[in-house]
Amino acid sequence: MREWNDPFAAALSPTEREMLGLDQTVTYSYRCSRCQHDDAVPDVVIMGFAASGGCKPGQMPRLVCPQCGGPFRALGHRRPRAAR
Repeated sequence: MREWNDPFAAALSPTEREMLGLDQTVTYSYRCSRCQHDDAVPDVVIMGFAASGGCKPGQMPRLVCPQCGGPFRALGHRRPRAAR
């Protein structure tokens, strides 16, 4: 989750924080083409690949399935969810 470094953020109510999306993280849906395992990958993982040159700009990185080691591919959509 990206932290908002604004000194006024602490004064926001839970409703205001929710409206601004401050307590949510973006996840990307991935599915293994071998075993069909699917999972949500946090945007911090995707940003890490992009920052390290692990994928071309504008492309999703190719990951390895945590279940079988097969190709774990992005399904192309993302969904916000509450941070843990």
